[in-house]
Formats: sequence, structure tokens, C-alpha cells
Amino acid sequence: MAKVIWKGNGIGIVITSKGIKIIPPCDPLLLAKLQAIAAIHVAQRSLSPEEQREASALTARLGSHAVAAAQKLAGEALDAEGGVVFYDADDGFTCGSTGRPPVPIPHLGRIAIQAPVLAG
Repeated sequence: MAKVIWKGNGIGIVITSKGIKIIPPCDPLLLAKLQAIAAIHVAQRSLSPEEQREASALTARLGSHAVAAAQKLAGEALDAEGGVVFYDADDGFTCGSTGRPPVPIPHLGRIAIQAPVLAG
């Protein structure tokens, strides 16, 4: 199973059973869809439950476009759960061919990691 990983600038890599290769930047329309999915995930935090469901349905549709484009680049079947990975300065997500909404990857600045308490 293959994975296609894109950064926020559209440059990425494909990881397949044959190895890893750098791919040219994705086309502007696809990059806009990837960025839209990431932006919707950020916005969902402040939406009502009903609006969150609508946003999830939209990101699932956009994610299916990204998976189809990534499948062409990879030249082999993608990981069904997380064949596409996108990460930009704000947040990121993974999505696959399951038709489920993309899964957010939180930005490190938003993850609370407690420092160990030092005994003095």
C-alpha cells in the first residue's frame, strides 16, 4: 500500500513498495482543496454540532478528490485509512479511500505536553 504526503506548499513524496520518490508540486486546484480541508478542520472547533456534521461531509467529498489524484501519482493502491497525508503551518489531516471524513493531525503548538516536575 502506498502513501502520498504533501506539505502546505504542495511539494510532496510518494512512499510505495518500490521506494520513496519526490513528486512535483500538486496542481493549484488540488492544493486549494487540501488547504480547504485543513482550514475547515480548524474552523470546526467553533461550530455547532449540526454545522460540524455538514463540514465533515464536505471534507469527506474533498478528501475523495485528493485520494483519487494521489492514486494516480502513486501508481498503486493507497493505504485505505491514510493514503493521503497533508500538513501545513496550521494543521494537517490524513484521509483514505474509505469515504470517511479526513482525520485531523493537530499542530504541535496546540498539543499540551506537561513538563516533568523536577524534585529539588
